[in-house]
Amino acid sequence: MKTFNLLFVLSLTILSCNSNNRKEGVPVTSKSNLSFVQKKSIRVAAVQASLTAGAVNENLEIIERLTREAFEQGAELVVLPEFFTTPPTPMEFDQDIVESIRPLIGEPLKLLQRLAKEYNGIVGGSFLAYHQAQVYNSFALVFPDGTYFVHNKDYPTLMENCYYTGGTDDGVFDTPIGRVGIVVCLEFYRTETARRMLDRVDIVIGGSAWPSKPKEGVTSKVLTTQLADFAKMLGVPVVHGNHSGQYQSENTPWQFVGEAQIVLGTGDISKRRSYKEGEGIVISDIKLGKIEGSTKPIPDQFWIYSKVGWNQWETSLSGPYRDFYENTTRPFTIDKWASYNP
Repeated sequence: MKTFNLLFVLSLTILSCNSNNRKEGVPVTSKSNLSFVQKKSIRVAAVQASLTAGAVNENLEIIERLTREAFEQGAELVVLPEFFTTPPTPMEFDQDIVESIRPLIGEPLKLLQRLAKEYNGIVGGSFLAYHQAQVYNSFALVFPDGTYFVHNKDYPTLMENCYYTGGTDDGVFDTPIGRVGIVVCLEFYRTETARRMLDRVDIVIGGSAWPSKPKEGVTSKVLTTQLADFAKMLGVPVVHGNHSGQYQSENTPWQFVGEAQIVLGTGDISKRRSYKEGEGIVISDIKLGKIEGSTKPIPDQFWIYSKVGWNQWETSLSGPYRDFYENTTRPFTIDKWASYNP
C-alpha cells in the first residue's frame, strides 16, 4: 500500500510538471478573414444529444439537426458534447469505437465548417480525431470562414485510454470574439485547468460524456456543482454540452447524465437540461469577460474535489488500456487514415 501511494504521488508530481509546460493554443488554419469582432455579449447554445456508440453517420445527422435548431433560434455560438461522433464510455477494448475514429480534417470537421458558414455562426465540439500520427480527443471550434481552433484534451479518462492519447496545448485561444478557454470533461475537475485559464479567458466552452448507472444519481449532482464552481473560480461564463439517453454495455444498463448547461460568471446557472428532459438544446444571452472580485479560490491540490477517490483514474494512464491504444487503436488508425487526403 505504501508503495502504491508513493507511485501515485510521484505520478501526480510528473503530471503537474508536464502541465506547466503546456503550449499556448493557436489556430490550426492560417486564414484570417473572419467577420466577427470582439463582443461584450453573445447568444450561446449548449447541445444535449442522444447518440449511439459506433454509429458515426447517424450521430452526425443528429448533431446537424440540433445545431441547426440552435442557430435558427438565434444562437451565435453552439457548443456540442464531448465525443459528438461516438460516445466511447464506458466501453473498453471495443473495435467499433476504434473504427469510429476520423481524421481531424474529415467529415466531422467539414460538417461544422458547413454549418458555421451557412449560419454565419460559431460551433464547436470534440471527437476522436487522428492527426500528427496519434489519436486525440480533439475539440474543434469553427468560425464562418472555415478557420478552426483545436484543443486536445490533456489526459484520457479511465477506459478512454484505449482510444486516444493526451494533448499538450493549454486550451486558451485568442479568437475574433475574445479569449476562449476550451475544457473537456474531467479537465473541469483539475485545478491545473483553472490555473492556466485564470485571468486569461473571457468565456469557457466545453463538453462531457458522463455515464452513470441508472440507480446512481450522484454523478449528475457532482457535474451540476462542478460547472458552477469552475465558473466562480474564473469569474467567467461556462457553456457545456453533454449526452443523454440509456444503453447497454457488457449487459449492464448505463445512462448519460445530461446537464447541458449555461453558467454565468457568478456561478449561477442560467439554463440547464437534465437527463430526464432528454435530447435538446438550452440557449441564453450572456456577457463575456470576467466579473471582477467574483472569483472563488482554486484549491491547492491536483483535483478540485479532494475527497473523491481518483486512484483508478491515475492507474488507468498505464497498463492494459494504454497497451490496447498502442497495439490496436493507433496501428489500425494509422493504417486506415495515414494516406487520407482531404
